Amino acid sequence: MDYLRISVSEFNALFADIIHHQLQLNRLCIHGEVTQVSTHNQHVYLTLSENQCHIPCVIYNAHHKSIPVIATGNYCDIIGAYRYLKYKGQLIFSGESVTIHGRGDHLLRRSQQLQTYADAGKFAIKVRDDIPDIIEKIVLITAPDSAAYHDIKSILSKTMHTFETVLVPSTVQGALAPSALCEAIAAARLYDPDLICVSRGGGSDHDFDCFFSDDVASAILDTPTPIICGIGHEINTTLACLCANAHFETPTAMIQWLASHSTQRLSDYVQQLQRIRLSIANTRHQLVAQIAALNQRGKTHITNQWHTYSHQVGRLTEQLHQKNPLNRIGNGYAYVTHQKKPLCSVQHLRENDTITLRLPDGTCKGVVVHVN
Repeated sequence: MDYLRISVSEFNALFADIIHHQLQLNRLCIHGEVTQVSTHNQHVYLTLSENQCHIPCVIYNAHHKSIPVIATGNYCDIIGAYRYLKYKGQLIFSGESVTIHGRGDHLLRRSQQLQTYADAGKFAIKVRDDIPDIIEKIVLITAPDSAAYHDIKSILSKTMHTFETVLVPSTVQGALAPSALCEAIAAARLYDPDLICVSRGGGSDHDFDCFFSDDVASAILDTPTPIICGIGHEINTTLACLCANAHFETPTAMIQWLASHSTQRLSDYVQQLQRIRLSIANTRHQLVAQIAALNQRGKTHITNQWHTYSHQVGRLTEQLHQKNPLNRIGNGYAYVTHQKKPLCSVQHLRENDTITLRLPDGTCKGVVVHVN
């Protein structure tokens, strides 16, 4: 089989010629509801939607074309041409004029859907307080090659957390996304996790249609495991978000909160230990001060008592010295003992008993010859 071998630039030039001239797509009037609109460098970028179909549009130099103010939810006609940007390889509808015909029903349907769920109390079924304080395992549902997944992996690699992460891959946009998300939630439950996280990054408004699916909302509400969502970029609050236990502005905000939440109890324990340590240190200082004070008081008391007792002992010693009969024998007295006992009465003596007399310069013995 023969193939036509051409370069990228040749193909783009060929396709641009087909779009601009052969298909006669240079004069179109496309009507639909504006589901996303933004401005950049005086150009207006918007998305026209109808049911589940979407067309990206651009209006270059809108300030020169008397374009009315366009808001999300406007139903309008846009006259313009399809162009193939041959340098980018991109097909886009370029508008020249816009006619607004009022409000479309896309936002109205979403508003009515949210109100129906709110009136039925479904947004109060799963609450943040049901998220456990101790988290050891989470299941992350997202597209495996998405920027959101890589951002989450990067944050977890740099942030302290207490849980292991299991990835359940799922399509997160397009017609197949609702059934894929329901299957992913069912699969996540089989891991018996402490928490299920549903996440995807930002995008066009219609990229989040799957998160307004009643089937996805029911799967979230019927799952006993707590579920949190980090979907879109700041302004994208979906039905799935409101049905979950908690939702966050971005995947980054979701995983940062989760990491902090999982370590909160550990942080509380560390703070409690620090308070206990400080209390023990303060008590130790107080006890050391009390012991030092008691020691000083004890030393003072002992010193005072020692002086008192020393004075009393001195006085008693003096009295004992004065009353000791041995100290009086120098005045003509003698200390007399009989049978090694002080002789206190002549009645204890008999003739021929031996007595001992102690004098200042020695002792002598005597024999009793007469007792009167």
